[in-house]
Amino acid sequence: MKKKEVSAKYEEAWENFKQGKLEEAEECFAEVIPHVKAESWRASDLYHEYALVLRGLKKFGDAERYERMALNVAVEHNEVTSVVVTFARFTLGETLFCQNRFSEALEEIGRSIGIGAKQEWLLHFLKAKVLLKQ
Repeated sequence: MKKKEVSAKYEEAWENFKQGKLEEAEECFAEVIPHVKAESWRASDLYHEYALVLRGLKKFGDAERYERMALNVAVEHNEVTSVVVTFARFTLGETLFCQNRFSEALEEIGRSIGIGAKQEWLLHFLKAKVLLKQ
């Protein structure tokens, strides 16, 4: 698959995800992911987005694998206190929580809360999640 095709397939995956077409999004992401260079700073976002789709499909084991990959790439390219790393830890924690792995989930979420609260992005993110659920 050429770079342009990969980019178009990614756009299709993202549009499907935004429209709630998770099965279609999963198929598109599955075509894109093999072309992602793990050393690319963008890989973290792509792995995370794919994990969101998998989590939405209740494929929690696969989602966890991609959240961990996202975190590893984020740590490679950013400071441990960066928003990217903090967010990756938080979303990994959410995925662990979905699997009833509460201690592990709290460990990851706890690591991000202290840093995320100081940066204020986490507080805004959590407020938005609460408002969306009401």
